[in-house]
Amino acid sequence: MTIKAAIDQQPDAWRPFTKPPRGTRDPELNLDARAQAFLDRIAPLSADLAAHGRTRALALKKLRRICQAEVRRLKAKHTPATVKLYLSKYRDSIRQIDPNHLVLHPRKMRSGQRFSYLALDPEETRAINAAYHQRIHKDQSNLIPLDPEAFIQTALDLLSSDRYLEKGMGLMALTGRRPAFFSASFSLPKKKFPFPALIFEGQLKTRHAPGTSFEPYPIRFWCKFY
Repeated sequence: MTIKAAIDQQPDAWRPFTKPPRGTRDPELNLDARAQAFLDRIAPLSADLAAHGRTRALALKKLRRICQAEVRRLKAKHTPATVKLYLSKYRDSIRQIDPNHLVLHPRKMRSGQRFSYLALDPEETRAINAAYHQRIHKDQSNLIPLDPEAFIQTALDLLSSDRYLEKGMGLMALTGRRPAFFSASFSLPKKKFPFPALIFEGQLKTRHAPGTSFEPYPIRFWCKFY
């Protein structure tokens, strides 16, 4: 019996995990696809939103209805924290196309009440933030004592390794940065800094601020290693 035939006879739970073929990902779980589909729905309103009078007023109402419907769809399938993440992605996608799009800015109704097109209710946002701060407080209340000299020496040993994984662990230890941070590039500084540093290039979270995606900047290390 061939290996493939033997695997085919196994229960599904026993079979080795394999990724689905490219392009077959569930669209409900594809954040980029959902954001793009939302952009496609509001794109036809652009001309009317740029108009004046009744045409613009009707377009604003339709825009709000589309946004409210999308928020309801997300709430029906995801936790509030995940909905908040999705809506942030939507806003980022729109900001790349038009930083001044109306959907990005809070508005005020005739009653004086403020609302945002793509955001959770203020009460839901406050509840999410409160839960987050509670988790942070819990984590910071249960800290593990650290021997700084032993910690730094272990990190330096990892940097000396021939394995990229161990080098990455050493960099994380000496900078306090997360793993995705090290998908960019580093170089030795050309000028002297008052602290040990490497020059980092390639940011993940730039908030699309002018120049932040391109300008290298120094990352401080906890010890001198070169």
